[in-house]
Amino acid sequence: MLAFDHIVVASPQPKKAAEQFANQHRLVHVEGGRHSNWGTYNSLCHLSNHVYIEWLGIEHPNTARHSHNPLIQHLHQSLQDDPHTRPIQLAFRTTQLDNLIHHMNTEGIGYAGPFPGERQKPDGSQLKWRMLFPQHSSSPGLLPFLIEWEGDHLPSDSTVVNDSVLKAVELGVSAPAHSVQLFEQIYQLKFDSDRTSPALENGSLRINAGSDLRVQFSQFTLE
Repeated sequence: MLAFDHIVVASPQPKKAAEQFANQHRLVHVEGGRHSNWGTYNSLCHLSNHVYIEWLGIEHPNTARHSHNPLIQHLHQSLQDDPHTRPIQLAFRTTQLDNLIHHMNTEGIGYAGPFPGERQKPDGSQLKWRMLFPQHSSSPGLLPFLIEWEGDHLPSDSTVVNDSVLKAVELGVSAPAHSVQLFEQIYQLKFDSDRTSPALENGSLRINAGSDLRVQFSQFTLE
């Protein structure tokens, strides 16, 4: 079963944006680390149901500009188009990425990756993961990427995990019915008649008409 892993928030100043958001909602945030291969860095806010918010920014523009990673390309273009802090992408977590790749190959679904990722945490330790980016020429909106972690990626310090939990994600697209079909084909999710999928491990996903990504947590909303 897939689960929500994290929400990506583009920001020209991730540390400042995370601090302001955390203060506003009485949350604990932490410095994430640096992705030297991509020229980016982040700050994080961990929630209780194994979800986190990632404020992602560009530290080395030339490195980010030449990255082949679709998320970094998306981030770079988003901040060029609009330098305001806002959610731009979300990740589904899996422990069976190779099986999903086999499914996509069998169904003729395009994708980029898998891309290996790693970052150095403030304590000097390394986190590693793989990312896969489904691609479809007819997609009327955002397609979440898939992430598979190597080993335990959860914070070892329980005091930095906030009590709030993710409840629901609302994804705005130009053609909701078509997006539902693509999500069922690509991610093998099932949707109700109101275009809501309760099939994720730690929250529900609803596809609406629009263009915004809105995330409802138990104590606040991110949009």
